[in-house]
Amino acid sequence: MTKSKILIVQNAPIIKRKLDNLKTVEKMLDQHNSEQFDLIIFPELFAVGWHPDSFIENKETEENSPTLDLLKLTAKKFNSNVIGGSFILEEKDGTLRNACPFIDRGGNIKGYYYKMHLFSHFVYNEGKDLTSGDNGLLINTDIGKIGISICYDIRFPELFRTYAFAGADLLVEVAAWPKYRQNHWETLAKARAIENQSFMIAVSQSGHIMDDEWNLGHSMVIAPYGEVLCETGFDACTKVIELDLTESKKLKKDFNILKDRKALPYKLKEI
Repeated sequence: MTKSKILIVQNAPIIKRKLDNLKTVEKMLDQHNSEQFDLIIFPELFAVGWHPDSFIENKETEENSPTLDLLKLTAKKFNSNVIGGSFILEEKDGTLRNACPFIDRGGNIKGYYYKMHLFSHFVYNEGKDLTSGDNGLLINTDIGKIGISICYDIRFPELFRTYAFAGADLLVEVAAWPKYRQNHWETLAKARAIENQSFMIAVSQSGHIMDDEWNLGHSMVIAPYGEVLCETGFDACTKVIELDLTESKKLKKDFNILKDRKALPYKLKEI
């Protein structure tokens, strides 16, 4: 049995206070200076908070990014793979993306997942300034295969099923999830783990957004059978857990529901 040591960072960013937020995250990481990890995971837009009105002013390029600088340093300091939550990435053509970087143990950026499903409901319009991604990202790491998603993506099971059929051992959801939809967060995260027979780690920001709106926090680690192995509360915190990701492969071998799926597309008869 080989266990992977994973650190979850659940911070409470203040909108438009990037440098202050990054300093706070550094202090949160300092508590673990004597440790090493196999994977460190941050929430969506952990350095700036999630609010569409602030996206443009908080954009960063790959060449000039305080957020990436911290993530690269973290990877090297803890000799860990890093799933860097997300940040607003301005590409060379001016396109803006909600981008989740994956950084290896040496501090090298190996690729980005671009949020595919942009939240554009109620008074918010994430798609006003951002461009959505066109594909998922399955990362082959030294601890297993990891499929990435960002916040609103969790409501679209097709993405996660695609990861499952590609052999994902771990599904990671980084988010800035609202406190008043806690039941959705818990139910959807458990469903994505159970239906795809994969571990699921769902990491959300905590803390105040603005006015009477709050982030949920309540990050969770869920086993392939749906058991919640650990969860946080509403406050900013870090959480360490060790997982044997090969348990996902064993479950699929013993009780492989994925192989029983009918060939797509499913046909419909209406009467």
